[in-house]
Amino acid sequence: MNRNYLDFEVKKEIWNSYLLTDGVTITLKVVLINILMEGLDQLGNPKFGFQMNNVIGVRLPAEWTQLPKEDDIPIEKSLDDWNEYKTSNGYLLKFKPVISQITRTGTCDPMGNPIYVIQTTPMVKFSKI
Repeated sequence: MNRNYLDFEVKKEIWNSYLLTDGVTITLKVVLINILMEGLDQLGNPKFGFQMNNVIGVRLPAEWTQLPKEDDIPIEKSLDDWNEYKTSNGYLLKFKPVISQITRTGTCDPMGNPIYVIQTTPMVKFSKI
């Protein structure tokens, strides 16, 4: 299979922040690794493929005590923005994570931080520049 990887420049890559109702703040960054140009759709718009990874951090409040497993923890407050990348073929790509579910597993990592499972889907926008 012939793969058409695109070079890209990082214009903006930020940490998003989500305060959960259990008092924990989750920080999340979507990191773009590869862009694949897959051709054009019926309207002549480019079809892209992406390889990306989520990097997640946990910030505990001073008074934190371990809580049991809980599914679907609500987000109380969020600060998020778009990551921006300029492709070698003249497009500006924007990515933003959309969180569909956050689960606290009830276990901790070796540093004592609670482990969360976060289901995300990237929202993608692009424009010709």
